[in-house]
Amino acid sequence: MEPMEGISEDEGTSAKIEGWTKKVVEIGVHLKELSQKVRFRMHCQEPYFSQLIDGMKTVEGRCASGEYSKIQVGDFLLVNQSLLLIVKDVKRYSTFEEMLEIEGLSSVLPEVTTIKEGVQVYRKFYSEAREKEAGVVGIHVQHRVNPRQPFELLYDILKELHVEGIRALLGMRSTMGSITDTLPPPTSMLLSAFSIVNNETVPGSKLTVGARALSKHVHRCSNGWWGMFTGSEPAKNELSFLKLQNMIEDAIWMNVHVVPVPVFEIRVRGGYGARWSLDGSQFRGFLEPPMEEGYLHKWRH
Repeated sequence: MEPMEGISEDEGTSAKIEGWTKKVVEIGVHLKELSQKVRFRMHCQEPYFSQLIDGMKTVEGRCASGEYSKIQVGDFLLVNQSLLLIVKDVKRYSTFEEMLEIEGLSSVLPEVTTIKEGVQVYRKFYSEAREKEAGVVGIHVQHRVNPRQPFELLYDILKELHVEGIRALLGMRSTMGSITDTLPPPTSMLLSAFSIVNNETVPGSKLTVGARALSKHVHRCSNGWWGMFTGSEPAKNELSFLKLQNMIEDAIWMNVHVVPVPVFEIRVRGGYGARWSLDGSQFRGFLEPPMEEGYLHKWRH
């Protein structure tokens, strides 16, 4: 995290970050050890994923094609990037119906009551033609002997960080007036708010609020940092949108603070920035680098 010239930050933040970093690294070592054991990864939808976590579901049925045809006893499976299971046995069948009849619904699909209904569950994922071509594999799984699962270790990280630590991890800062229990809005919302048409009452106008905001700043900077801003309204919209995208990607400073209303703010190296409403639904404008009595000079530099 780099300091932003001209903006005073909480002096205790660095010490806190050092403590959080040490703890996260400790837990991260365990996560890395677990990830190195993984042979295969798979996705599992609800309610079946929760059933795997609870131990109700002990057999995972898949078409025996691709990676699933290579799974062997003793392999580690990482399900949904958070649950680590050990393969206890692998059995092959001609159809899902045969697998359900032999393995039993309670082991494969605990909440399903009939074989016919169970076959229909798999039909949502595999066509009958693919089933006949590849066959079916019943993967018997069990939890690791060590009870610490990846999702539990991730929970430990979040518990250690709290909201304040997560903010720091995301690159957010604490200054006088910061709202420290708030996280940044999603980037998709920031871009959407930027792209709203500036004045819908003007027939045919396509200029966005973001492009309108950029038009107020291009002449303030003598070194041309904001870039060219010419052409049709669609062209100006594209130029301003690309500028904002680059600023979001290059941001080294983020804050949610009161100025005097709550805003979300980003800054890039050099101090240039942008602001939105607290929830990110309204774009408030671009920002010039911090400077003494900048308002007296109309932020020209």
